[in-house]
Amino acid sequence: MTRSPVHTAGSTPAVLLAVALMSTLVFSGQSARATHGIPSGGGGGIVYVHWPAFSWGQQVTMVDRTYPWPVTTATSNWDRSDALIDSGLVHYHWWECSHAVNCTIINEINDPNAAWIGATGLSWNAAGHLNQNTVIYLNNYYVPAGCGGETAANCRRHTACQEIGHALGLDHQTGPSCMDDTDFSKLTPEYQNSGHDDHDQLHTAYDHGYHG
Repeated sequence: MTRSPVHTAGSTPAVLLAVALMSTLVFSGQSARATHGIPSGGGGGIVYVHWPAFSWGQQVTMVDRTYPWPVTTATSNWDRSDALIDSGLVHYHWWECSHAVNCTIINEINDPNAAWIGATGLSWNAAGHLNQNTVIYLNNYYVPAGCGGETAANCRRHTACQEIGHALGLDHQTGPSCMDDTDFSKLTPEYQNSGHDDHDQLHTAYDHGYHG
């Protein structure tokens, strides 16, 4: 996993979060933690970035513009926990947004020059609310070679799950979760899905988003 700043424009910071290639990974040996939300950088204590709530509720739509990637499965995985405040927070939609707001476009590319398998671009305002230009790119070129010999199915499942986690406001962590990128030899089912720590962190971020 690599995280690098893209740009900062006024009060709107932006980052690019990516599933790095196997050759660039370093195992840290840290334990799993539920503090891997992305802090907004605003005042008044830590506010983790999250999607805002509207009068019709708090929904985030993952707009799938891919073919071989398991976006449907990964979306359902992130929506399976009551830690996400509202039932049905994360929605799947093919090609176009179902609402004018709170949408993440998921594209596939085939780029040998990108040193990553998946990448998510985020930006947010001073309140920590994610902006409407959040986008995910899933790179077919490095599947499955970039996942250290894992099968294409496991590689795609892990990557799609992780990038959707980023789009919801999570950074990487180390532990049994798709948000862990430290060792691609561990792509067992628990590393292809979100973990308890991920949902605990989302609860922290989205409880603020729901009540404030």
